[in-house]
Parts: sequence; structure tokens; C-alpha cells
Amino acid sequence: MKTLWTIISISILTLNFSCSNQTELEEKNQKLTDQNIQLRDSIERLSVRPDFSGFPDSLRIDTTQGLFGKIYRDTLVLLAEYADCGEWGGHREWLKIHKDKELTKVTFIYDSVVCRYNNEGKKYFQTEKTVYIIDKNLQQEIIYYLFDINRMTLLDQEMMANAANSYEVYIKSGSDLPLLFNYQISFIDWSFSWNHFQRLKKKIKTNVNNS
Repeated sequence: MKTLWTIISISILTLNFSCSNQTELEEKNQKLTDQNIQLRDSIERLSVRPDFSGFPDSLRIDTTQGLFGKIYRDTLVLLAEYADCGEWGGHREWLKIHKDKELTKVTFIYDSVVCRYNNEGKKYFQTEKTVYIIDKNLQQEIIYYLFDINRMTLLDQEMMANAANSYEVYIKSGSDLPLLFNYQISFIDWSFSWNHFQRLKKKIKTNVNNS
């Protein structure tokens, strides 16, 4: 009889312990679920594109000449350098946005993939140059790109290798006079997974008219 009570007592303790563990696991799962929801919502909020449809009247900003304003007097350059060869480099691509009379154009330039300099000290050779006419929707996509790359410059990223892809945005003046304002952004992607330049290039190539 004593043995039976001992077995029953052990069973009850085991059951209580199991229930306690089950409750604790459920609480932890719920906590993780809540955290995942918060993380998902945060990512969604970061991914939401800003509204560039208009500005407050008090700013008195003139957008009649297009979405880029003063940039039209010069050239907005979007540069991507890819480490196809690891730390030895790779190739470069450009999207150059400029005004031509009443049209906004993008010149796309692609360099060959070369891992080392040749005997003449040259490394990059232009293999493609195409000019596209872009409408306001594609101009808006370029502004979204500027927003995205600017946000990436504010975030920390772990250095994962000796090589990385790099991206730069700057304004190139067509005259010797100093620019009225300087504009330059650069971002290094150690993960090799930031693909916004390629996405923008694809949108431009599939939604434009060739000049």
C-alpha cells in the first residue's frame, strides 16, 4: 500500500511538473509570436514608400519643371560597382539622369567584367550604352531609389567578407562653375543581397521608350 501511494505521489508530481512546463512553453511561444508580429509590422512600416505626390504650399516649391527640380541643370548619377571577382573587383553600371529640352532621359552604361588590369593599365571597358526617355512614373521610381539608398546609409551592417558591392549617388555638373548644392550618397553592401539598383534598372528597361 505504501508503495502504491509512493507511485501515485510521484505521478502527481510528474503531472504537475509537465503541466508547468507546458504552460511555460505556451507563454514563451506567445511571447515569440508577439515579437514576430511587432518585427513584421516594423519591417512593413519601413518598406512603405513615402508620398511624394505634393508638398505643403508654405514651402513654395516649384515642381512644374519635373520631380528633380535643380538636378535638371546637371546630371544625377547612380553608380553601382559589383565585386564579381571578389576583392579583385568586377564591373560597374551607371544610370545617368538628365534633361534634354522637354524630355527627361536616362543613359544606362555597362562595363565589362574584368578582374585584373591589362598590360596598358586599363580595367573597365564600356560594353553597353543606351539612352531611355522616362515619364513621371519612372522619375518617381528613381526618387524612391534615392530614399531607399539614403535609408541604408543610416543602418549598420555586419562586414561579412573582404569584398562588397558598393553604390553611389551624386550630381555631376556640366560646367566649371561650382554647384549650388552638393549631393552625394554612398553605401557598401557586405551581404551582396541589396538589389534595388537592379530592380530600378529593370523597371526602366521594361517601361520606357528608347531615345
